[in-house]
Amino acid sequence: DFPTRTHRSAKADPTSLIDNWRIFLANQYKDLPRNRGDLWKLSSFNNLLYFHMEESLFAAKGKQSMQMKDGSEAFVGSGDIFQQDPDEIIQTEDGFAGTQSQYAALTTRYGYFFVDQKSGKIFLMKDSLSEISNLGMEKWFKDNLNPELAAYGLASGCLDNPILGIGLTA
Repeated sequence: DFPTRTHRSAKADPTSLIDNWRIFLANQYKDLPRNRGDLWKLSSFNNLLYFHMEESLFAAKGKQSMQMKDGSEAFVGSGDIFQQDPDEIIQTEDGFAGTQSQYAALTTRYGYFFVDQKSGKIFLMKDSLSEISNLGMEKWFKDNLNPELAAYGLASGCLDNPILGIGLTA
């Protein structure tokens, strides 16, 4: 059981009869920091891969770009997301902008929207992270994102099944 691990499958080959998306080679994984809870969701937006942990959001590093004197752009790096450790978007002691639901996150053309049920906030990741729940509705979200099962001693992240009426859906 590796709740903070992500795996990478073999590269797709359109000429092969085998589905390479189901082949996982040895050592093609990345373990994320355990102090930010379990890995709940992988999302991509703006050519970046986001690792969404229970208590924080991480962005993978791919190819970094440099501006040249003549105005052109050069890329440095192999583009291998497992080559370097991902960056935490906002570093705090207890974590910030996590998610406790794999279904309460949505990538649109406007950005990556997600719900942090523990803090009672809604976020938008675009070029930078912004809290959109504080635009006049912060009290409503604080009051209504509390799980109904909390009164019975169940933690907010212990169940995530909107089909059964437990959890959130975006």
